[in-house]
Parts: sequence; C-alpha cells; structure tokens
Amino acid sequence: MITIKQKLISIIVLTSCMVLVLTGAAMVFFDYYKFKKSHEKELKILSEVIGSNSVAAIDFNDAATAKEILLMLRAVPHVDRAALYASDGQVLAKYQREESLLDWDPPKVSDPEPEFVDQYLSVYRPIVIGDRKIGHIFLRADLATEKSQWNRYLMILLGVMIFSLFIALYVGTKLQNTITEPVRNLVRAATNVTHDKDYSIRVNEQGAREIQELVLAFNTMLDRVAQREKERDLAEVQLKQHRDHLEELVQERTAELEASNKELEAFSYSVSHDLRAPLRSIHGFCQMLLEDYADNLDRNGLDYLQRVQTSALNMGQLIEDLLQLARITRSDFHKQQLDISSLAQETINKLRQQNPEREIEIRLQNNVYAEGDQHLLSVALDNLLENAWKYTGKTPHPRIEFGSQHSSNGHDTYFVKDNGVGFDMKYADKIFLAFQRLHSKEDFPGTGVGLATVERVIDRHGGKIWAESEIGKGTIIYFTLN
Repeated sequence: MITIKQKLISIIVLTSCMVLVLTGAAMVFFDYYKFKKSHEKELKILSEVIGSNSVAAIDFNDAATAKEILLMLRAVPHVDRAALYASDGQVLAKYQREESLLDWDPPKVSDPEPEFVDQYLSVYRPIVIGDRKIGHIFLRADLATEKSQWNRYLMILLGVMIFSLFIALYVGTKLQNTITEPVRNLVRAATNVTHDKDYSIRVNEQGAREIQELVLAFNTMLDRVAQREKERDLAEVQLKQHRDHLEELVQERTAELEASNKELEAFSYSVSHDLRAPLRSIHGFCQMLLEDYADNLDRNGLDYLQRVQTSALNMGQLIEDLLQLARITRSDFHKQQLDISSLAQETINKLRQQNPEREIEIRLQNNVYAEGDQHLLSVALDNLLENAWKYTGKTPHPRIEFGSQHSSNGHDTYFVKDNGVGFDMKYADKIFLAFQRLHSKEDFPGTGVGLATVERVIDRHGGKIWAESEIGKGTIIYFTLN
C-alpha cells in the first residue's frame, strides 16, 4: 500500500519533472529556432556579398574571375561548397573546400527556401542588377561542428534537469514531513483508539491550517464519542435494571397466564360436562312431554314447551361453538401441503346432504393448494361455506364460489364468494368478532361465533382475513396463509 509520504514525494518529483521538461523543451525549441535562423541569415548575407562581387564576372561570362571570387570563401570555415550560375543556368564556377575529395556536380538552379539536410544548410540566391536577373549563387554550410556543440548543449541541459530532479526529490523528502508528520500522529491516535477503546487520547494541533482543522475535528469527534460511551454505559445499566424488572414481570404474567389457562381448562371442562348435561336433560324431558303428554296441553302449552326445547338446542349449539373457538387456539398445529379444493368439496357435499332440497350453483376452482393444518383449515372452510350457504338462502338464484388468485406480493389470496344478502361495509370491522351479528336470528339463525373462529384459524397460520360486501349483492371473504 502506498503511503501518503510516498504520494507526496511522487507528486513533488512528478511536478518538478513536468516543469523541467516543459521548460527544457521550450528552451531547446527556442535555441534551435534561433540557431537555425542565425545560420540562415548568415548564409543569406554571405550569398548577397559574393553575388554582388560576382556581377561583372557573370555578366561577361568570366569563369576565372568567378572562381577567384568563390575562393574568398576559404575565410569562412563552415562553407564547404559553392557555385555561380549564368543566366541560362549553366555553372560558371564552383568551389569545394576539400580539394582532395572527388569533384562534385553543383545542383540545378532553383529558388527554394533555405533547407537543412542532415548537418548541411543550403541556400540559393538570385543575382540581380536593377530589374534584371543575371544569374544565381549556391552556398552550402557544413554545421557538423555547430551540431556537436548543440549536442553538448543538450547533454548539459539534460544533466541540469536530472540534477534538478534529485534536488527536488531531496527537498520534497524534507518538506513532506511538515505535512505527513501531523497526519501520522493522527493515524497513530486513531489506531490506538480503535484497538484500546481509549477515547481520552488527544492529538496536538500542528502543521498547516487544514491539518489543524482536521486534528480539531478528530479531537471533537473523540469528545463526542466519549460522551456517547458514558451515555451508553448509563443506558446499559438502566436497560439491565429494566430487563431484570421485565423478567420479574414476565414471570408474574406467566404465572398469571398459567393460572388463567388452568381456569380456562376448568371452565371448558365445566361447560363440556356440567352445562351440556343439564341441557340434554331439559331437551330430553321436553321431548318426552311432547311425545307422552301432548294431548293434555293446550296450544299455548305446546308452544311454550317447543320454545324451551329450541332454546336448549340453541344453548347447546352456542356451547359447542364456544368450545370449538377455545380449541382453535390451544390445539396442536401440524403444517403440511393440502389440497384446499378437496376440503372445500367435502364441505359442500355435507351441506348438500343436510339440505337436499336446495338448488344452488357451486363453482369450485380445482387444484388449489396451500400449506397449513388440515383440521384447522377444514374448520375455517366449514364456517365460511356454511355462512355463504346460509346467507344465500333467500336469493332467487344462489351461487357460491371458491378459488384463489395470485397477488402482486407473491402470495396466493383465497376467497369464498356468494351472491347473498351482503352487509353494509361500515360494519366490516365487527364481522370477525364473537357474538357480533349483522342480521336478525329470525332471518338467519346462528350464534355469531363462526367468523370469529375463522379469524383465529387464519391468525394461527400467520395470514390475514378481510371482507368486501354490498347489501343485496353478496359478500366476498378473502384470506391469506403464511
């Protein structure tokens, strides 16, 4: 991992390197341009001087004089080739510094700009008298010596740049301590705080203004963390006290709940045995009176006796519904994959056997599956379908539907739908409460416990249940299972 010290040194060296390279490149470009222009200017002046002195020789086609004039170039060491041309472009005279070399052929006459080729600078100049061009002069300079000097200059410049980089590296190494030392102190303090959880550590404010602000923020953070640690310790102490107190309350409530469960079991036993037995006796004696002494009773007596018998039967049914509601909460729960369509069909078959005279349209969706307790879901479907069967009793063309639909949340929603009497939705929050009835007993008999039992079953499955209805148009009961 690269440290901030290494990064700072790298930044300093790279910045210095870029500045030196750009500065050196600018200097080299400028000096090269100056070197080139100065030699071009020198050759142009020299060509003008030689050309002016050669006017008579060219005009009279005097090759010997022209050659003597070119020999004057011996005084200019770096000019190694020269030529004078007549007006028709023919070479009148030529010059070659190294006479030991092979004879050379001057180039054809042209008027190009001065050009550098390798180490040579070539210049062509016309020789003019008034408005008349009488010939040309060609000069070539050998700049090998100047080029070697130029190379030495570049080497010196490169050496200065390398030396400057070492100086920058040395200075950067020394100066970076003013930045990195406070940062390292900050890192050491943060590491100690992390490992030792000692929030009393503080860092001295030193270095640049930004570093001081960073150190101040770090110290302030430690102050706040230390304060929060104190508050957390206090809160943990208080939480432990509350937890201990809560455990005592839980034990008390558990004991109370166990006592309540025992009382509920005793009550259930009493209802199951002590209350139903007298009701059976009342119903039995009423039946005996009706069978054996009906002739001794007038119409009012028979009516009273039948009312007592009916009340006993209703009371027995209410007791049975209450016991079933209690058993729903306390019964064992065994979750498994179930064919809900088959359970619904079983309930419909029982209702048809109990009421063979009713003609009712049944629509059961096939292959509806769910995970749940078979006994509890059978109880729930019994109550839902019995309610639909009951509340379509006065509908001309009754219809009951059961099925499921896939919801956007990924769970299936099951429904029981009928076209019965329906109810006002402002009472929807009461239909799943025990003993809450929205219709009179005379119109639709019942104990008001069925939907409360269904709600308990769905709650044990971790699902939800709700209703949608409209008076005279029927009811839809929706439920989900988790």
